[in-house]
Amino acid sequence: MKNSKSKVKQTKTYSANHAGNVILHLSDLHFGYDRDTQAKAQRNTALQQLKSVINDQESGWKPTIICITGDIAMTASLPDYSCANKWLSDLLRTLNLTPDSLVICPGNHDVRRNIAEGYAPPRNNIEADRFLRVDHFRKQVPPFKEFNNFCAQLSIPPYLVGRKKSYLTGVRLFNNIRFICLNSAWFSQRNIVNSKQDDANLLWLGLPILEYLESKKTFLNLEHNPITPFTIALFHHPFDVLHDNERNQRPPRKSTQEYIAYRSHLILTGHDHGIPTDPTPIMTRAYHFRGGATYENSRYENSFHLIRLEDNYLLERRFLYEPSSSKSLWSKIDDSSKLYYWDYSKRIIENQEKQKELSKIENNYKIFEGIMLQADYENGLKTLTEGCELLISVSSLLTPEEKTNIQTKYSDSVLNNLSIMTLEQGNKYKEIVLRILNI
Repeated sequence: MKNSKSKVKQTKTYSANHAGNVILHLSDLHFGYDRDTQAKAQRNTALQQLKSVINDQESGWKPTIICITGDIAMTASLPDYSCANKWLSDLLRTLNLTPDSLVICPGNHDVRRNIAEGYAPPRNNIEADRFLRVDHFRKQVPPFKEFNNFCAQLSIPPYLVGRKKSYLTGVRLFNNIRFICLNSAWFSQRNIVNSKQDDANLLWLGLPILEYLESKKTFLNLEHNPITPFTIALFHHPFDVLHDNERNQRPPRKSTQEYIAYRSHLILTGHDHGIPTDPTPIMTRAYHFRGGATYENSRYENSFHLIRLEDNYLLERRFLYEPSSSKSLWSKIDDSSKLYYWDYSKRIIENQEKQKELSKIENNYKIFEGIMLQADYENGLKTLTEGCELLISVSSLLTPEEKTNIQTKYSDSVLNNLSIMTLEQGNKYKEIVLRILNI
């Protein structure tokens, strides 16, 4: 996998150690899709082999967290979730994980359509923000009744929105990672609204909910809050399916996409049903992983991936379903190179810039010393002035010790030559040295 060429901005923005976690990202499992015995057998074989493939990974790639970005069921029915419960419970046992390692969000197939039909999508951002206020969004819960029961039966810990518990949206801390669950399917009515085949440009995440989480200091701007847990946001629909007002800034309303990107290290979504592509940095910050369908049917390009978190970077491993293979239905198709988190990349870039400028200053000082030995005070003054300008340009990147060391070298060199300069020359040198010492 090619490393992203986009520069992703570093100050360390996580207080607890998230390194060592491996995320198994699944999406669009569609339990209940298979209607005949043959299709059910093919699904069973594919998902059993998926468990074996994951369990056979070397120790550094064993999942510690399972993230599922929606569409667990096909029709949000009790039989669908019963099948999902059985398979996920077995997956947890296989990987020796507990239910609290499951981090799940709903998708459009986790909505009871017959109930959702009574919930007309908002016509604009004013209506959307009114419907999804913290004191109001619970009225949108009935279409997700079976999804909520499924999460409870699996003993998955609920998210928190302030002190309120929810399986649809909120925040949860696990393994030193803060997960922000968002529900892109609040108003999902696929095949209902005007006979459309999808919900494109009709969906909202709930900006008021995000603003409320920030007010409770559980979803903070990483650039302004250097001590905050590593943060992963997950929701079902990628940004390009959401309403235009969620993707773009329309004053006076914020861009929800930008709002999330400034507060997350990673963003996980599903819904795409294609082979996973390279993660892309949103707003040069959060890496966006678009998950494909983990299982649609036996002839589909099913896929899943693992994401291994290190202290300052991540690695990704992708797997593709190959129905024509007689050996194994799943094969590893890609390993990524290191992808640095936005804050780490910024520090690397700044450090490279600093070293480049320090090299210029060191070279300037050597030239200055040579000129002083020759008592060429006219050219010495020009070289000292250049050194002063170089120090000003890089001063914000220097430690106090580095800055003091440079200031001392220049001032000591001038001091050693003052006695043999004319009064006029000495005053000019003192003026430049004073500028250097005040940087």
